[in-house]
Amino acid sequence: MPAIATTSNKGSFKIVFLRNRVLLLKIAIHLLAFLPLLGLYLLAFTEQLGADPVEEVIHFTGIGGFNLLLISLLITPIAKKYRQGYLLQTRRLVGLYSFTYALFHLLNFLAFEVQFDLALFFDEIIDRPYITVGMAALIILLSLAVTSITSLRRKMGKNWQKLHN
Repeated sequence: MPAIATTSNKGSFKIVFLRNRVLLLKIAIHLLAFLPLLGLYLLAFTEQLGADPVEEVIHFTGIGGFNLLLISLLITPIAKKYRQGYLLQTRRLVGLYSFTYALFHLLNFLAFEVQFDLALFFDEIIDRPYITVGMAALIILLSLAVTSITSLRRKMGKNWQKLHN
């Protein structure tokens, strides 16, 4: 509910404007991150992804997770350089979408490439260095996603900031 600015309440208008800016930015992030994932799976289920839909799904989710991770890491320097502090309120959301894409990437690989054969999966982790790096990254993202829960952040205190740095 935006307030109407008059000359007497410029300070309150600025606060309401910034809150709405963050809300609109978060809505845009939800749409820009979730809709491509939804579209990918709709195309996959309707068999419209081409000759190798499994490869398309696995690559899309992997590249999407990596790109979202890079965007989440860029938010702080951009916010500082251009003095747009409200951007910092979107880091967790972008990071959680990065984790979501990475998790879907892993689940797609488990389901379609190794058919949930865990022995084969662990052999793949050992034999292919890029899968080893990906698993390490997923474990790091998992620890960051789990500790992003507000109650855990409070319980961890200063250790939370050390982990997230």
